[in-house]
Amino acid sequence: MLPSRADDEPNSPKPIDGRSKTVGGKPMFRDAFDNRRCLVSADGFYS
Repeated sequence: MLPSRADDEPNSPKPIDGRSKTVGGKPMFRDAFDNRRCLVSADGFYS
């Protein structure tokens, strides 16, 4: 999930992850979480 300001500031720090349990409460992701979501289907992940 990209923060809402990602397109506005090309030189700003890029987040590497947004955890599903905390993304709604973090200022960086709050607007994107409320307004821009998509479902990504996955059957596994690598950490």
